[in-house]
Amino acid sequence: MVSIQDARVVQNDWTVRWQNRLLQLPCESSAVVEPGQAVTLCEQRDGTLRVFVGEVELRWSASRRQADASKPQRSGRGPTGSSQGQKPRADHPWRGKLWEASRAS
Repeated sequence: MVSIQDARVVQNDWTVRWQNRLLQLPCESSAVVEPGQAVTLCEQRDGTLRVFVGEVELRWSASRRQADASKPQRSGRGPTGSSQGQKPRADHPWRGKLWEASRAS
């Protein structure tokens, strides 16, 4: 059967990334594969995805972390980032006469 095959590396949390998806390998896979080890992902023409270590096929499921990441997270705080570069120029109209007077003294 024709399939697309690509090598991927198992992460420390037992996940493998494939086309913006996280595939979670079960703990039982530790007998066959370890984090940092390469696995082969095969996507068949019908869309079926299979994960192999050598000739051994591994079970996998959609990662919960990926499902949680798809939900928008709001912290309740304002925007983050640097305010550097947001200071108005010395001749900016916002600065006005009171600012210039306080600066002169």
